Amino acid sequence: MKSCFRLLGMVLWIAFYTACGKDAPPPVETGAAAPSPAQVRAQTQEPVAAVILGTGEVTGAYYLIGDAIAAVVNKKPSAYKIHCTVESTGGSLFNVHAVMVGDLQFGLVHSQRNHEAAKGLGNWKARGAQKELRSVFSLPFDPAPQTTAAGDTGMAAMPSPSRPPDDAEMARFMGLTTLVTSAKVPERVVYNFTKAIFENLPRLQELHPAFAGATPQRMLQGLSAPIHPGALKYYKEAGWI
Repeated sequence: MKSCFRLLGMVLWIAFYTACGKDAPPPVETGAAAPSPAQVRAQTQEPVAAVILGTGEVTGAYYLIGDAIAAVVNKKPSAYKIHCTVESTGGSLFNVHAVMVGDLQFGLVHSQRNHEAAKGLGNWKARGAQKELRSVFSLPFDPAPQTTAAGDTGMAAMPSPSRPPDDAEMARFMGLTTLVTSAKVPERVVYNFTKAIFENLPRLQELHPAFAGATPQRMLQGLSAPIHPGALKYYKEAGWI
């Protein structure tokens, strides 16, 4: 019996020594509980980016095209992380300038205007080439052929005053509209915007005839300004470039 008490006492003494000595387990930290998986997901979710798309006059084709684009982009904000506001503007020249100064994130521009701004020709000769202008895609659509309305002059009336254009150059931009942006717009924003357009191309073809003849291959033609890295990333993932 005494031996049992001695054994029990020895066990209790060892337990006490271990608990109080250097081999004792570290104390349990108190304070805020670890975030739940739902909280972690919420903290890492990509924020919705607000962008403005410059178009043209409210009664013009560019505004209606922009309205169609906004409709598909804004339909799934949780998927594309974009909210697009359409703004009525003075047309191509205004849109290029507003994109360059950061008043617009995207703009619809006649492809000849995109070419002039990117190369420092025509209306941009005095200001020089717009080095930060970037292309996203083009549409097989001319908003005002053979006219001079809203700064979106048709190709036949738009020779560059810096040098006479040759037929090959003119053919590159005949009947094309370009969606442009700036190199300063984040890559993820342009990537998500581009993704929203191409994943909803059939719906856009229903909403506006400007998209009727649009295919991924045709939408990558006539882009004088470099393609924005965000759009380029999407095109490479899709295997188009």
